[in-house]
Amino acid sequence: ANNARVGNPVQLVSPPSDLAITSGPTGIAEVNLSAGTTVAVDIENQGTGPTTNVFNVGIYLSADSVFDTTDVSVGTNTVSDPLPVGASRSLQISVTIPQSHTLGTFQWLAVVDDTGTETESNEANNSAVGNTVEVVEKLADLIISVPPSGPNGVFRQGTYTVNTQIRNQGTG
Repeated sequence: ANNARVGNPVQLVSPPSDLAITSGPTGIAEVNLSAGTTVAVDIENQGTGPTTNVFNVGIYLSADSVFDTTDVSVGTNTVSDPLPVGASRSLQISVTIPQSHTLGTFQWLAVVDDTGTETESNEANNSAVGNTVEVVEKLADLIISVPPSGPNGVFRQGTYTVNTQIRNQGTG
């Protein structure tokens, strides 16, 4: 008697990860256009399986508390090594405010797996709103504070030293 049979193919899949932001984003309260700073965010895999893909954690400036197409990406951190179940990471993400960004009050917003590369059991907990940040434009205002001084007479094609002092009386 033949006791062997062929059945349907079975696909083995790993249990899904569930990436979540557990703290932050936390950044400075005032930032100048074109300036760089860092934003702190903690992430955790709350799923039943490890991460299986490279994923990004993005930092955005948001006018509200909802992640949408109006939010401006200002920085990202790529997590390339697997994040086991229950593991967390504390990240310091470098951000730069675009010179063209609107001035005003915004909120730091962090999104884990912002490009959707990791299959998760819960995609609803991937973003978090942080502290308020004021985007400002503080400009330099350079003045000569000590008049230039140098030799009284010079010769053509000579090399001379002229001394002066410049001071920034602006706010940037």
